[in-house]
Amino acid sequence: MSERLLPGDIVLFDYRVVAFLGAGSMGEVYLARNVGTGDPVALKVISRDAPPEIIARFMQEAVLLGKVQHPNVVGLVAHGFLEDGSPAYAMEYVHGKSLDVLLAEHGPFPWRDAMLIALQVFDGLAALHDLGILHRDLKPANIAVEAESGIVKVLDFGVAKAEFAANKNLTQAGIALGTPAYMAPEQLAGVAEARSDLYSAAIVFYELVTGDVPFGELGEKALYKRLFSPVPPLREAPGMPHVPDAVVEMVARMLATDVNTRFSDARVAIAAFEHVLAEAARAEVGDDGAVDSDRMERTLPGLGALAGDSAGGDGDGKWLLVLRVADAVLKSAHERAFLRETLVGKGIGHPKGNRIFVALFETPALLDSFLRTVAQRYAPDMQADAERVATDFELTNEALAGAAPLPTQLALMVERLSA
Repeated sequence: MSERLLPGDIVLFDYRVVAFLGAGSMGEVYLARNVGTGDPVALKVISRDAPPEIIARFMQEAVLLGKVQHPNVVGLVAHGFLEDGSPAYAMEYVHGKSLDVLLAEHGPFPWRDAMLIALQVFDGLAALHDLGILHRDLKPANIAVEAESGIVKVLDFGVAKAEFAANKNLTQAGIALGTPAYMAPEQLAGVAEARSDLYSAAIVFYELVTGDVPFGELGEKALYKRLFSPVPPLREAPGMPHVPDAVVEMVARMLATDVNTRFSDARVAIAAFEHVLAEAARAEVGDDGAVDSDRMERTLPGLGALAGDSAGGDGDGKWLLVLRVADAVLKSAHERAFLRETLVGKGIGHPKGNRIFVALFETPALLDSFLRTVAQRYAPDMQADAERVATDFELTNEALAGAAPLPTQLALMVERLSA
């Protein structure tokens, strides 16, 4: 492109440029909107004068994006060429922040939050691998969290590889493509496979909970260690003694130098993470359903709230939510962990009974954001009731565990949903 696109320019027939967002790994990125629906998209463009291999990779990225339909993978909506011949494509616009930005703003994540992020990343990777697609450049900068929903999205397929790609020259064996700090030993040596993506995802998890990648910045000495030495145990990282042994062992397996020691695929990793979350929840809640507040680790605000702008309050008071979900939903350890962690993040809610969840929200905007998320996941298998409460309204662990009476307003709400 000889000149940058300007606000108001119409491209790919249906999209009006709104603003320049910045330069990506392979070109420029713009915010645009569909002229008919107003839906936002991220428009990625490279120069028609770019080297042929760069153009080929760009077009391959568009083809790969077009093959994937999954909530945890950014979607393609259109592709083609600008009037000057520059290749371009429009993809789903993620209104939120990437994990590297969230790390810079908030520091390391509690291990449960990091596991909930990892579960969504694994879901996205499973969809890619089912289609024979390797990402090959998974890192915090290429994973974003939507501000409104908290949904995690895998981004940037600039060096992705399709096993069935026609042009094998783009993915020659012996050429290491990706970001070295997140690459598996075999990928550093020039050979990548699905378990290499899982290794990268484990490095991302390691960084989310510790604030740094194993071995630190990858100079020549660190690269040698990555190739031939095991990653230091998660337990040895600063501030990690509180992480359960099961998490330490799981991360060690995913970061094994021998690829055959790792989990065989993304779905096996999902099952392992769900099991650890379920066991941790059982250990903290106890067989009698009472919450052990001394062992309950506080989490950061919900992912969506972290990734978006802080919501302002609308007058005095808070908002109380009572949520009922179907028993079928609660059979999934993943969904139980999602509800528990999201509600704890949004307010101070804990499970009440078998099907009732309670949370307290500081603003109606946060309440609305959460309700949109759960409605998207569970409708029609859910019911919800929300009411404004006084600013001094409190939820206590004792009341939620049944050791003390529920506040009258909450008790009436629970009764309505339990009928």
